[in-house]
Amino acid sequence: NPGKGQLFFLEMAKRIVSSYPHCHFLLVGDPYPGYENLEVQMKHFINEHRLENHVTNLGFREDIGSILKTTDIFVLPSILPDSFPTVILEAMAAACPVIATQSGGASEMVLEGETGYLIPIYDLDRAVSALISLILDQELRVKFGNSGRDRVLKEFSLESFRENIENHLWQLLRKN
Repeated sequence: NPGKGQLFFLEMAKRIVSSYPHCHFLLVGDPYPGYENLEVQMKHFINEHRLENHVTNLGFREDIGSILKTTDIFVLPSILPDSFPTVILEAMAAACPVIATQSGGASEMVLEGETGYLIPIYDLDRAVSALISLILDQELRVKFGNSGRDRVLKEFSLESFRENIENHLWQLLRKN
């Protein structure tokens, strides 16, 4: 879905590899039916900007946990609101620091400067700056990653959900 910001992500990659050629970027997922042209656009961008050695499109995968374990930084560059992007929670559970656009549910999941960075949609300068700060600082990556994992377990676990629902229902019963 083009709302996920794949071309914005590739713009980030282009900027980063010009100064940090050791970096490698992964794209994961196939286009939804009707959006196959997006994959063509992505391939064209990668070829046009000579990013073939810096960007890999893995396509559809079922081993997301394994992929996240080998990932240093997770980026969700959505350009349209996404009410509850669960992939952010998956990344945080895998102790990946997160960079996400301020669109929809990402703003509720990512704690700015604690579990990652929230960037304005299409703000390439802020996105690149956030990436560079994490690329250059392994301790910060580990700190954000651990904080993210702790946050997922505390705030977004099944147990937490159960407690929140239970508390909400008790509040409703007390009112009636």
